[in-house]
Amino acid sequence: MDLDARPLAGKKLLLLDGSRKSIEIVDEAHRLGVHVIVTDYNTPEQSPAKLAADHHFQVSTSDVDAVVELIHREGVDGVLAGFSDRWLATYAEICAAAQVPCYATVDQIRLFTDKKRYKALLEQFGVPTITGYSVEDATSGAIPEEAFPLIVKPADGSGSRGISVVASQSELQSGLDVALDYSWTQDLVIERFLPGQEATVYWVFQDGDCRVSLMWHRHMHDFGPQGRYRLPVAYSSPSSLLPTYLADVAPSVQAMMRSAGVRNGIMFMQGLIHEGVFHTYDIGYRVTPTQEYRVVEELCGYNPLSMLIHFALTGTMGEPDLAALAEPRHHGYGFNISTLIRPGTVGSVMGLDDVAALPGILSTVAAIDAGETLPEEGWGQLRQVAVRTVGVADSLDSLRQTMRRVDELIDVRDADGASMVIHPDMPPRGLDACVL
Repeated sequence: MDLDARPLAGKKLLLLDGSRKSIEIVDEAHRLGVHVIVTDYNTPEQSPAKLAADHHFQVSTSDVDAVVELIHREGVDGVLAGFSDRWLATYAEICAAAQVPCYATVDQIRLFTDKKRYKALLEQFGVPTITGYSVEDATSGAIPEEAFPLIVKPADGSGSRGISVVASQSELQSGLDVALDYSWTQDLVIERFLPGQEATVYWVFQDGDCRVSLMWHRHMHDFGPQGRYRLPVAYSSPSSLLPTYLADVAPSVQAMMRSAGVRNGIMFMQGLIHEGVFHTYDIGYRVTPTQEYRVVEELCGYNPLSMLIHFALTGTMGEPDLAALAEPRHHGYGFNISTLIRPGTVGSVMGLDDVAALPGILSTVAAIDAGETLPEEGWGQLRQVAVRTVGVADSLDSLRQTMRRVDELIDVRDADGASMVIHPDMPPRGLDACVL
């Protein structure tokens, strides 16, 4: 989808997130000819996206009145939030106060950032999810031993922060304490930890038309018995579960979205595959750093992130014909390799240029720089992802070869020159069975 020729050039976009990940949004907006302003409460040194933008300010996203004043003073045409659920409701409030387009209402965002509320909605519409328990069940000893292991997580969290895998009743209180440390609402979700593979489904919404844009398997690395939550090391698409999902689950999701009044925007649904069924356990009504939109653009001809930027600036998702283009059974293969590192201080990130030169590579981006430190508490959190590499391949053989080569080339070393990279099996075992 080519939005370059549309009337976006010269328009001003305010991005409410200066994190390194948000450079992706800045770059995509620049590709569309958009002038980008970034604000948050951090300094430019703490918010790298500010240095990639055309202008930046140190106005806190939480100060609605001050951000609205900035919007009017700078002649901003549209606003976007970044990669965190935490500020999405404030983003919607800012848009309403400034009278600029917002792809969702405050109520919709609050619904899809509250794990308890959207889980109840999933159950109401028959969308498979995971059995849950209340905090009262947990503290009273009412959860049966056969229900373990459990996942304990903040109801309002993101980035895998505050998540623990609890093997028995004796470990449960510790898991509750960790989750509470990461919850600003002090509300928790407790679910069964089901065995099985994982996948993520991406949706795109355009004037009430709800369509799956991509579904890929999420290949996970298990850290063992330490209670750390497993993390993705790779993604591959199209998922072998896609036909079943489109036939058995997607119609119920579409009915759920209609009931919630969802009309525009993009969304991801993360889930466990248990006994051949996709069970949704996490939802994000926002852009995600997995960069799946690059794969969608390359293999399907439209870009959901570009559409989101277009909406922010014009109030419409643009004019791609989703009925023709939104084909998650795409030809060819897409992948994302997430290079994990152990905690420590980074001395150097190596191999990015060599990876970028490989056939099929669409993007390779470091999520951490030399001099930055991943603390010990970062184990089992998505901030262990040091580099994300996204690409496409025309065959399973080339997919395997490229994934293996990326793993060989990327290295992150500490100040003493020792590698910090955690090397899983690459390509992941069972890859052939995970893609169509």
